[in-house]
Amino acid sequence: MRTSTVRHTIVDCTGVTFAGSALLDVLLTARRRQEVVLAGPLPRALGVLLDLTGSAGLSTVADSLDAARRHLGDRSPAAPGSGR
Repeated sequence: MRTSTVRHTIVDCTGVTFAGSALLDVLLTARRRQEVVLAGPLPRALGVLLDLTGSAGLSTVADSLDAARRHLGDRSPAAPGSGR
């Protein structure tokens, strides 16, 4: 079994139109292995899901991708095609 060297993940939530148990499972599984930063603004459906399940405080929520990168001290590689 290989050990992952990924220490953090930024999840761009701006295009999320539905948030259900499958998304919650992915986020919580990732959170057990690494720091997860949710980049928003968060859609209402995702905010409600996180609040109702008591998961809202488990990940950092940033206002934007840039804010998420700043939170991580710019340790996050730029997205493909972003010019960075």
